Order: sequence, then structure tokens, then C-alpha cells
Amino acid sequence: MSKIIIRQGDVLLQPVESIPAQFKEGKLDSDGSATLAHGEVTGHRHRFERQMDMDGSALSTVFFHPSAPHEVARVQLKAPQALVHEEHTAHELKAGTWRVSRPYEYEGAELIRMVED
Repeated sequence: MSKIIIRQGDVLLQPVESIPAQFKEGKLDSDGSATLAHGEVTGHRHRFERQMDMDGSALSTVFFHPSAPHEVARVQLKAPQALVHEEHTAHELKAGTWRVSRPYEYEGAELIRMVED
């Protein structure tokens, strides 16, 4: 895979080859969006908005790691889609499988915290 890294605020995405077997498929939001992260400060979401394929299936599927079920670990896109957030520029991602991670900040030798929007 290429060295592409896409950052939108406190979300990082990198293309990967596959989804590990132990990962669990998540559900779409009630509005049909696939949310990768919720803004802790604003409540806004980093998401792929509702987009359905011709057969009615979702164009985005999120997957969670079993030891971190509160954070999306992978997202699979059946077609190119825009990752949107109210406070950031939208990013167009190619179809495929993407690793989702959150950057951390280091504040002194003993304090590590997740970046927050």
C-alpha cells in the first residue's frame, strides 16, 4: 500500500490491505452516516454521510477492534466518498479499506492525551 495519510482534525486514515478477522462490524448511525469519531468538545462527527448503493446496501462499513469497542479501527468504502466534519475541509477518499486512528499529544513526561476537536 502507499504511504498516504489523511488527517482531518483528530482523525487519521491510512489505506490498508484488509480487515483482521477478529474485528467486529459496526452499525450505521440513525441518519445512515458512518461515523469515525465524535468531537469531544463540539459534538460534531467525522463521518461519511448517508450514501446508499443501488442495491440499498451501505457504501461505508465501520469495524471495531474487540479490545477497543468504543473506537472505529477500520472503515471499508465500496465507492469513493467524502469524509466530512463541520469544522474541517472535506476529504475525498478512494474506495477500499482504511485504518482509522487518533493522534495523541504529549504534555510533559507523564501526561499523554488524545487530541480533541
